[in-house]
Amino acid sequence: MYPPHQTHHATWQTARRRESSEPESEDSSSSEEFDTDVRCTLGDNTTIYALQPPKRRTVFYRIGQCRIHGHPSTGGILIIDKANLVDMLFLGIPRLVSSDRAEDAAAEDRFYDLMRRLGAVWWRTETAWHRWHSRGRYGDSSDEEESEGEIEREKNIKVLTIGWPSNGVGVWILRHDNDWQKPKDFCRLDYAMSMHERIQVMKECDAEFVEDPSQLEELRYGQNEPRRE
Repeated sequence: MYPPHQTHHATWQTARRRESSEPESEDSSSSEEFDTDVRCTLGDNTTIYALQPPKRRTVFYRIGQCRIHGHPSTGGILIIDKANLVDMLFLGIPRLVSSDRAEDAAAEDRFYDLMRRLGAVWWRTETAWHRWHSRGRYGDSSDEEESEGEIEREKNIKVLTIGWPSNGVGVWILRHDNDWQKPKDFCRLDYAMSMHERIQVMKECDAEFVEDPSQLEELRYGQNEPRRE
């Protein structure tokens, strides 16, 4: 996440097939893996965002980050941006190769529940995530497809760091409005090799301990997820 910037007007184009002569997007690691994209034009600059194949679960960036996707049967897409080793171990997914979503809907819903326990954020589409991500960088606030309800929910999105003790009692949680609110040495957490080590760093950052995790709304729903009766 990025600090707030001045608001600008951006134009978004829907997904389209990339021509062979066009450059790869900033998310692309191999042009063979991406066949559609969405474009954001801000002033004289156009950014191409690659849309992942619908079955893709993990996306590795060129530099030091991984994004994880979940596809609940109720619709939408759940995303953990900047996932680290402990996240991947908790979710039980490969650390060194990309993986795909479960073919079985019930299995994918179970995976979605695990992602929600790590503070994942729900989006209507992957394009909606790219739009929000661009808004953080450039201050863009325009999207004709976005409803008023979505805009209000997105205002409440937090950077959550969640730790689950091995004894099964309670949960530790840190909330930040954006990455810039984190302590300067917070990246130590990315080098934790277990949930226990993550919690040790979280405690040093004054994490909150909640004995009954069911009392945390962030864990009852995916962040930004519309409430369903």
